[in-house]
Amino acid sequence: RLITIPDDISDQNGALLEPFILGIGLANKAEAGDVVVILGMDFMMLCAVAKLKKAGLARKVIVSDVSKKRLKAAEELGADVIVDELEKDVVRVVMQETKGDGADLVIEASQRPVSLQQAIASAHPLGSVWTTTEPYFGHYSVLPSLERKREDPPQPKGREKGFTMQNAWGTL
Repeated sequence: RLITIPDDISDQNGALLEPFILGIGLANKAEAGDVVVILGMDFMMLCAVAKLKKAGLARKVIVSDVSKKRLKAAEELGADVIVDELEKDVVRVVMQETKGDGADLVIEASQRPVSLQQAIASAHPLGSVWTTTEPYFGHYSVLPSLERKREDPPQPKGREKGFTMQNAWGTL
């Protein structure tokens, strides 16, 4: 579907519309009171952080990246917990911040194969993982976090169906 961009919007600004809209759409997947983890702080995910914080869509926003510049931008937009993946294990931090429950919503945007494993390991057993990258068709060995609680978790309202994992492209 093509959208005509008005003449008063530059091509450069017009090119930013798609990642902006996708970031906002992913932020809208959160529900009030959720803990949201975002792996990878590109422009799209910085838009998601801004939306999550400005609209109060999340109780806590945890972000990770390997770029100090991107992490600083996320912090300036209001992210609650900043994880430099060169210094800390993001799954361990998420489990500490959620007392072993995991995040309600995890958005994987770093485009690194290990990030999908981190996303799944960081998610609540009844949470959702959304990816923004093309599926990686290599072999994954997904191991649950050693810090995860083992008893059956309570079922959050609206998440009675269990864990979900989806790709964001073409769905928002």
